[in-house]
Amino acid sequence: MMTIDKRNYSLAVQEEEITVFRNGERYFDLPIRSAVPADGKQDVDEEWLALEQQGMDLVFSTKSSLWDKKEYRLRCGETTFTYHVKVYGKGKPDGVRYFSGRRSNPKDGVRYETSGYFWPVSIISHEHHEYTMAEPNDITSIYFVPPLFVYPFCLDEGQDWFGLGLIGNKGDYTFDHFQYIPGQNRFCLATDFYGNHWVDGEWELPGILGCPGNTEWEVLKSYSDWHYSDGGCKPRVRNHEPRWWYGPFFCGWGEQMAMGGNVYDRANQEDYTRMSRQLDELGLKPTAIIIDDKWQKQYGTALPDLDKWPNLREFAEQEHQKGRKVVLWFKCWSAEGLDADECLSVWSQPVAADPTSPKYQERLKRTIYKLLSSEDGCYNCDGFKIDFANCLPVGVPVQAHEPGVYGVEMIRRLFQIIFDETKKVKPDALINCSCAHPYFAEVVDQARLHDYNMTQRCIQRTMTFRKRIYETVMPGVILDTDSAGYGSRRAAMSYMRLAPTLGVPDLYRLSSTQEAALTQKDWEEIRAIWEAYSARVDQRYREK
Repeated sequence: MMTIDKRNYSLAVQEEEITVFRNGERYFDLPIRSAVPADGKQDVDEEWLALEQQGMDLVFSTKSSLWDKKEYRLRCGETTFTYHVKVYGKGKPDGVRYFSGRRSNPKDGVRYETSGYFWPVSIISHEHHEYTMAEPNDITSIYFVPPLFVYPFCLDEGQDWFGLGLIGNKGDYTFDHFQYIPGQNRFCLATDFYGNHWVDGEWELPGILGCPGNTEWEVLKSYSDWHYSDGGCKPRVRNHEPRWWYGPFFCGWGEQMAMGGNVYDRANQEDYTRMSRQLDELGLKPTAIIIDDKWQKQYGTALPDLDKWPNLREFAEQEHQKGRKVVLWFKCWSAEGLDADECLSVWSQPVAADPTSPKYQERLKRTIYKLLSSEDGCYNCDGFKIDFANCLPVGVPVQAHEPGVYGVEMIRRLFQIIFDETKKVKPDALINCSCAHPYFAEVVDQARLHDYNMTQRCIQRTMTFRKRIYETVMPGVILDTDSAGYGSRRAAMSYMRLAPTLGVPDLYRLSSTQEAALTQKDWEEIRAIWEAYSARVDQRYREK
């Protein structure tokens, strides 16, 4: 047995497993072996593990029923450790089941002393984040796109935490989810590739990061910090951001809903011009107005519907004269209006825009120039609110122009193009999105707290949780507080008061509804909230 003692954890490495300790307490017995099934066939290691020390790494090698050779690599840093699996041979991996078992019992898994885990995901249906070890779960892109792929595990009712997280190699984040799978006093962790990656030679799979912390939030921070220090990710440098990025904002989506009729038909120049006038009448001075779904003729081509927007350039210029920028809602992945060779395909059917397609890349670059440039014939808008990033095809073999690009890596490719081209055309244009992972810190200007289920009445807890996630992932990120809880007048006004403490206030409605009928006094209070918020932001800019 080999003992490795580090600053805040220690490992006991034996022939077949790694025992993880923190503060003298045992957390996990991690089997060194992991299964990498491929082409629909199960993977079982066939030989004893051979151990070799390579610099800072312990490397265990064997062969299996599917792979000519497999390597398990353990590297122990002062505050975290990493575990990687590399396979040699040929095949299309279906996925990987980490710590799935010993050679003598391939269906075994991790023995544990932990009592539960934390789920760092937010969805519209519920706001539960604490689970027992008996409850299965999955971390996937819902509102955070992508989220933090890490499970903080705890001892004894939420004390003393140790996280196990999924990490990618830069340029190779070829996964879309991270599963916790409990068994009979065992568990394993897994992700799936669905045959989207072809191995011909060797491939190092996404790895596991072991990251301890005194609290679940320290674990999340440790997971994030590793990406910035050792994972090749660059933090977003936030200096001299344009004042208008800090708002307040007005987004027309909620008003499109409140007006009645077909919500998508309301994304037109006449209705948005009315919204602009109403903002003036209420004495509200947003720094930007966001034109929401569906101003486009076709989602995929992302150019204005001229029946709805006979002169988008004129609207943008009028807003600029009022001191407002114009941000356009952008729907990811839609194939509407695209040619087949611009699309990802599933079973030979085009299903979504393909950011690895040179033809789609060129279309997207031309479109961004057309929408943002101040040149003649262009629309002179000021940025994008990127939405539906979680709606890329997953769970099946997806054929892309560049083979092997899948999941999180596909999202990153799309965002990189949008970000780079936007800044090339208009450097102070805004990229607003829902990324909550360090791999995306370079391509984000502003993060959305995202949608809220109006049937709930826990908006403070919900949005405060999301803010804390973003601050852990991307410290100092500008936050768009998104829509209020318009399920009732009280809920709506409560969030109007809370939003400036979370980030950029973002008003979604101007019309009253039966559920939330705002009074003249309410609008006076909203105006006062905005004025106080704007004065604080202005003061910070004067002090710079």
